[in-house]
Amino acid sequence: GDEREIRATLNSFASACQQLDLNAMLDCMSPDAATPLRGGASLMGTLTGKTPEEILDQAVPFLFGDDYASSDFLRSLRLKVEDIAVAEDTATALCTLSYTLEGEKKERDMSIQLVKLEVEGESGWYISSLN
Repeated sequence: GDEREIRATLNSFASACQQLDLNAMLDCMSPDAATPLRGGASLMGTLTGKTPEEILDQAVPFLFGDDYASSDFLRSLRLKVEDIAVAEDTATALCTLSYTLEGEKKERDMSIQLVKLEVEGESGWYISSLN
């Protein structure tokens, strides 16, 4: 049940990252986390005429931290779920993040917080933060 749905959300998020699809990435996130990023990306595109990939390059640090400001990082991203702890409507997924940055293969541990919400009449698991 919950663990399978959480894994599906995380797989969808990783796939959206690899495809450089900011909207699909934000669809995997809780509305509280996604709405400001979605609004900022839309405003940036309108005001600056930047391409979606340029906007995504600038959005990456807000999601993953300042060391990850590159769409190349996203294309190479692999997310391996190591453990999931569910407590009612919240969960923590401990993951190993593998990626290439500036030509160098790297790995780091990541804790992803999720929340179970009803959005547009559908109950599902959404990412609330990446640590």
